[in-house]
Amino acid sequence: MITFNSNNLSSTYLIVNRINKSDAPQRELQNETLSFQDGFVTMADFWRSRTVVIGGTIDATSTGHLGDLLDTLKQNLSGVNKNLDVDYGSGTRRYKATMSRLEAPEDFYNITHLPYTAEFTCQPFGYATSPTNFSSNDITGASETDSVTIDGTYPAQPVITIEFTASSGASAVSFTNNETAETITIEETFSTDDVLVINTENHKVTLEGTQVDFDGPMIAFELGSNSFTLDIDSTSHTVDLDIDFTATFL
Repeated sequence: MITFNSNNLSSTYLIVNRINKSDAPQRELQNETLSFQDGFVTMADFWRSRTVVIGGTIDATSTGHLGDLLDTLKQNLSGVNKNLDVDYGSGTRRYKATMSRLEAPEDFYNITHLPYTAEFTCQPFGYATSPTNFSSNDITGASETDSVTIDGTYPAQPVITIEFTASSGASAVSFTNNETAETITIEETFSTDDVLVINTENHKVTLEGTQVDFDGPMIAFELGSNSFTLDIDSTSHTVDLDIDFTATFL
């Protein structure tokens, strides 16, 4: 299966015969040359983008049908930053992609058949097609320690949701990733039914949809098991905790 923006790119009339889905994304290295000695030091590195190229043949029933299929293909590939889903192993890998080039070289003998190549510029990572959820409900203790397992081959950036189903005198929430020793703290007045969201991808914290300040670094998660501790300063409280992430792949 290969789809772009929910449009099937492998069908009766579109025959895909090659795709470079196994390539890694482009990596940008920022190096500093060592003075008076050989070599260099890598100061920083960033995954920038990946290129996915799909090659195939348009197999039509007539000249007119061939033209219609080509027009439809162009239209179906025109979306910007849309989902490109491809079979990968036993599942499906999703890329955020934009078509950067479409070639369909036509010669005199291309009456009902026409080869084409579509090149997509993608965000650097592939993703699972559905998110993973960790939930822990009815937390009443001042400190709660648990763990969540981050799947994939590159650390995901979860969304942490803390819902106060009951609250009395709640004035601070701290979330610590015990693997990295990072703690984020939010000092606010938390009432019953308040929802606090820590979005580690957007580096934003919201309370009831309004962005609020926080102390400490934005929490990062590692691949594999991540032990964490949730601390709540209150007279009494009951909260539900959800951690949602999408497995991320190089």
